[in-house]
Amino acid sequence: MSVAPHFLPGNVHLHFSKTAAFGFFSSHPAVRFVPFRVQEGDDASCLNLNRVSRPRLLGVNPRELADRKSFSFVETLPSLQGQDTWMALDEIPADGPVPALADQTVLTWALGKAVGDTLEYVAEDGRPFRIRLVAGLANSIFQGSLIVSEKALLRYFPSHSGHRFFLADVPPDQVGKLTERLSWALSLWP
Repeated sequence: MSVAPHFLPGNVHLHFSKTAAFGFFSSHPAVRFVPFRVQEGDDASCLNLNRVSRPRLLGVNPRELADRKSFSFVETLPSLQGQDTWMALDEIPADGPVPALADQTVLTWALGKAVGDTLEYVAEDGRPFRIRLVAGLANSIFQGSLIVSEKALLRYFPSHSGHRFFLADVPPDQVGKLTERLSWALSLWP
């Protein structure tokens, strides 16, 4: 792997090497990235004053966030009490709605929905499917998006071959160094 971008017809890939380009990462094992796949949708952020019906979907391996006990929840379905809310995303029924999480602000204002409500989406192959809102996150960086399991996203959008959204889990005293390294690596992008 190299730091330089790799261009393939119709695709753009940027690979970071943990050792060659980012000695920082090998000497700071606490720095980890959580990758998300992205299915674009309606803008459900505070920049859009209209109600939306299909916000962007972010597909993640929920174990990545459950293990870190990432973020806090304002509300969950009563059936999830005592369970790990992140892991509820992996409970994908064969014929039922896909479980999803959203920022509580997005649920209330951008979607006009509540925990337990469903939204209709259309899969890559044209089949309709439903998403059930199982929890509302406290104010978070996910405003404007619904979070589903990566498995669910790939079930309905199988052509998503890569990750386009990343969270960096880094100790507070290392944020500046990480920012500097990422800025340097991304400056190589044409």
